[in-house]
Amino acid sequence: MESAAAVRIARWLDRIAALPPEHRAEFARALRSHRGGAPDGEGTSSRLVAYVVPRDGAPLRPAQLREFLAQRLPSALIPAAFRFLPELPVLPSGKLDRRGLPALAGGRAHLSQPYAPPRNPVEQQICRLLGEVLGAGEVGIHDEFWELGGDSLAAIRLIHRIRQAFGVDLGLQRLFDEPTAALLATSVADERAAAAAREQAPLVATPRDGPPPLSSAQLRHWFLQMVDPASTAYNICDTLRLAGPLDVGSLERALAAVIERHEILRTRYLTVDGQPEQDIAPPGPFSLPVADLRDMPGPARERVAGELIAKDRGQPFDLGRLPLLRARVIRLTDTDSLFSVVAHHIVADDWAFNVLYRELSALYEAALDGKPCPLPALPVQYADYAVWERRMLAYRLGAGLDYWRERLLAAPAAALPALPARPGSATGAGQAPVGWHRFAVPEGLTGRLADWCQHRSVTMFVVCLAGFAAALGRHAGRDEVVIGVPFANRERLELEQMIGCFINPAAVRVDLSGAPGPRELAERADRAVRPCYAMQYVPYEKVTDAVRTARAQAGLPGAGAPLFDVVLNFVAEPAALRLRDVRAEMLDDLPPSQPAKSGLTLYLERTGRTLLGRMAYETGRVSGESVAALADDFLSTLRGFADEPW
Repeated sequence: MESAAAVRIARWLDRIAALPPEHRAEFARALRSHRGGAPDGEGTSSRLVAYVVPRDGAPLRPAQLREFLAQRLPSALIPAAFRFLPELPVLPSGKLDRRGLPALAGGRAHLSQPYAPPRNPVEQQICRLLGEVLGAGEVGIHDEFWELGGDSLAAIRLIHRIRQAFGVDLGLQRLFDEPTAALLATSVADERAAAAAREQAPLVATPRDGPPPLSSAQLRHWFLQMVDPASTAYNICDTLRLAGPLDVGSLERALAAVIERHEILRTRYLTVDGQPEQDIAPPGPFSLPVADLRDMPGPARERVAGELIAKDRGQPFDLGRLPLLRARVIRLTDTDSLFSVVAHHIVADDWAFNVLYRELSALYEAALDGKPCPLPALPVQYADYAVWERRMLAYRLGAGLDYWRERLLAAPAAALPALPARPGSATGAGQAPVGWHRFAVPEGLTGRLADWCQHRSVTMFVVCLAGFAAALGRHAGRDEVVIGVPFANRERLELEQMIGCFINPAAVRVDLSGAPGPRELAERADRAVRPCYAMQYVPYEKVTDAVRTARAQAGLPGAGAPLFDVVLNFVAEPAALRLRDVRAEMLDDLPPSQPAKSGLTLYLERTGRTLLGRMAYETGRVSGESVAALADDFLSTLRGFADEPW
């Protein structure tokens, strides 16, 4: 049972957090100016001090309290120092004796850690910078920035000085997460190592004096296809309805130009001594298949068109033979056509399809007018990236694996325990037929969510991740879930305009304990996913091997289990094809023919203020009824976010 004082503090915090931003700022200024303090920016040493009586003498550290308050208050209202007392002084009336509160002692009396001297030149310089910025005396490597009197303005000044001293930009968030000289020195060393790796492994065109290596993504999909050559699980399929006077010849020339520009679309994979090799073919003639159904009666025309598309989608690829991207035009009428595109995942991902359609749009325009290719030449090709990635991982892989081992070692095993499986034996991912459940987030709700995200400074992706995690947790009866999230893994500018497979899934571990409200839940999801952006370069299969080995060595259960079997795939802006005088519309209501790649995948596509959802599930393990209930729970959770006051 919480004490009455704790309840009063919680209510006080809630009232402050509920104030409008301008009122919270005014409240902060009033507190800082109490007893003659000067406003921010005038060199004052005025700061907020908290006096704390630990319950039952329980040990507390300022960092714990600061993290607790950071989830509830703006940074301006978080005390700069904490003074722990056995009890608060009171007047005979029982009220707090404010004059009896001891003054904050000078020196190190108020710090929670004993002095520890710098151990190397980097720590020595950071300690000196901390002393300069905060006007402190001798600073130890374990002294926390906030205990030393740091605030948001001092944090900005410190980050600027670290950038000048070491040539690295740690960012403010790093200081919040790593507020000591020892931790900051480690981050400086990591950033320097990453910069050195980038310098030692520049992404440039490489000589083709032999078969280039496969990238980690290529190796992953080559292996999966070799395990089951008849599988179509990794076929990426799009079908577009093209309304208007389509010039098939111009579209054919545009697609031929795209294939000529991108070597990856002319690459096959040969097996030599049990190992794959890339074999890049020179540009050659290209013909776009066209099925002309214009003379057929309407019902027969639609049936045959559906059969052709299903055949394209359901045909597995032989990675040793070209092409690994198939396209077809189906003419229904003079002004109505279907455009089917199917590629193996080894040559493309969702981002790559955006590049494909963007280039097709520009090249179709040029072909109509008889003009040359308007696109700039590509500075590097996908094979050059594969060479660069191998060099880069030689420098960065160890640190990345250390992070993921620590993060996922004790993560809950991947499973869908609360989603009832269908009767009969379960089948592995990639083998069972896929079931689909489609739903739409109402436009009004999407709009309110967007406004909530803007005022809470979080992205729509983070809110959807938080809502999906909460719904999964309730269905699974867990206070922690692990969700697979595919990251684009295109950290370098040169990769933005490149067709190829870069996508790399990562396991995001979301804490649901304590029944968090919408704001706290979003903050937890944000904290969980943010480090993944910096670590998205670590190949998923290497993470899996490292975590499984560490779990087996530690004797933990589920050592051989996958890291996750639930996936969230959020697409902010779906791919779009724009052809002159032709309206292109993506079709998603065709009968699915692919097997499921995971137990359950939630696809979300956001276009403007519209959010469309599709849940793909493995029918051998999960029932359609349970998936529909999960989707409803997800929508209900999103409404909870939107209904919460800003």
